[in-house]
Amino acid sequence: MSPAAAIDYFAKEYTLRRSAAGSYVNGRHVDGEHTDTAIMVAVFAPSSQDVFELAEGQRTNVVWTIWTRAELRAVDEDTQTEADMILVNGDWFQVFKLWPRTEGDYFKALLERDVARGRSVHSTAPVVSGGDWH
Repeated sequence: MSPAAAIDYFAKEYTLRRSAAGSYVNGRHVDGEHTDTAIMVAVFAPSSQDVFELAEGQRTNVVWTIWTRAELRAVDEDTQTEADMILVNGDWFQVFKLWPRTEGDYFKALLERDVARGRSVHSTAPVVSGGDWH
């Protein structure tokens, strides 16, 4: 099954949170406003290959691998772009690593706990129910 076909088969509706760029007021950073949008996402446990491609210190943060046709953003310090957040099983996770796949018109991404904001996020193990990893 191709990744694009897997997205069509396994995708369910999740909430995407995108933040506008923040600004500094009196020397303190103020987060930008955010918007929540419903998107279709296929969520899976990360493969060992995806995890081992990361630097050692980053491997323990990865919680989910996702595929979606929605355009996603990861952190970009040059443009001061914040990473998109995805709500999975009641907890927020941020887009950590992103692979835009133009040949299939989809995005593959790794999600990590929202550690940058000091939040303690717990994930639940995926439950297999008829081949669906949701």
